[in-house]
Amino acid sequence: MDIMNAGEDGSPIVLKDKEGLVYQAYKTIFDNLNEEIKKWE
Repeated sequence: MDIMNAGEDGSPIVLKDKEGLVYQAYKTIFDNLNEEIKKWE
């Protein structure tokens, strides 16, 4: 997961900086989403 199109203006957010706050925030969100999805399977 290097790039996500998630900017308000449609610009890509680059998530290559694994120590960056944006990467950490997305990782937390997606980890939580994946856990929720597993519960429904």
